Amino acid sequence: MPMDPKSLPTLRYKAEAELKKLFAEAGADATLDPEASMRSNMVCIIAHAWNISGTIMWPRGWCRELMLALDSAGCEVPTPHIVRWYRSRISEAPAAFANTARAPVDVLEAMDLALLGDDVTST
Repeated sequence: MPMDPKSLPTLRYKAEAELKKLFAEAGADATLDPEASMRSNMVCIIAHAWNISGTIMWPRGWCRELMLALDSAGCEVPTPHIVRWYRSRISEAPAAFANTARAPVDVLEAMDLALLGDDVTST
């Protein structure tokens, strides 16, 4: 049963249109699959959104737009807490998700290298 967007927080943010576009493109690149596990879809859409935007620290409102992208693809929609958990864990160790079904391993490896580069330059 599709999610009612009205059931999500109604606060609107300046970046909403850009985030909607980002997660629509990321969802298309990830080829979200309603038959796949929630973990698989989450890893795929977050990795592809990073690949498009170059960051995983999206502006306020990102969580809602990611959830709506999953819903529009007919996928299981996790709670905002779970969505944020995945972003946090992927941002800490992207390669840890390489064994996830359908995971874009090349993107996760690039994320890992980018994270390593950030760590090297900050020391």
